Amino acid sequence: MRRPASYLALQVLALSSVAGCGSWKRVGAGERAATAETLTQIFDTEAYYRRLGRLAAGQPLPFIGSVAFAAGNADTSLTIVGLSLENRALGFQKEGDGFVARYRVEMTLTGGREPLSVARDELVKVATFQETQRSDESVLFQQTFSVVPGKYKLAVALRDPATGTTQRAETDIEAPRFARGSTSAPILAYQVRGRSQLGDTLSVELNPRGSVAYDGDSLLAYI
Repeated sequence: MRRPASYLALQVLALSSVAGCGSWKRVGAGERAATAETLTQIFDTEAYYRRLGRLAAGQPLPFIGSVAFAAGNADTSLTIVGLSLENRALGFQKEGDGFVARYRVEMTLTGGREPLSVARDELVKVATFQETQRSDESVLFQQTFSVVPGKYKLAVALRDPATGTTQRAETDIEAPRFARGSTSAPILAYQVRGRSQLGDTLSVELNPRGSVAYDGDSLLAYI
């Protein structure tokens, strides 16, 4: 899925944490170094997303990911993994009347009786060179697993075949058991169509970064 060019992600950084860093004073070099380190930590978006419990990977192929859970058939839980990428991270090549980039995503869930794995090759096509340089969220990838409730380790590997660059992130997750009458945690999404019964496909487009467009989208949460 490709986000329209008018999209501008407004990330809600935890700048309020500055207040918890103590008073800022112009004193010795030691305190100046500590202040610089604090600023680096504040604007380290990769670490910030990890503290929020999201998947996050930096250069050379950065991406942000989130995991959502919903009730499945019988005693299973749907585990939905969404990734957010930027066009500028991919190696675009001129092709026909536009520019094309390809990437490969490999995901593995371990912790159950048998590992669950999926590998997908995806294509991104844009019309102009300017679009290849977009630094906002422009590409969305999503994969759904049906699992027995329990604890798992999720590993995600991203590869750009044009440049040979790769990146990887992993996290521990726990697929909950949805008893009758229970609800899911709020699922941040760009769009979703509710189900009339659990056997129906859950059509949801995750918002992996939990961000909203400046002067545009509203933050939608599905329960």
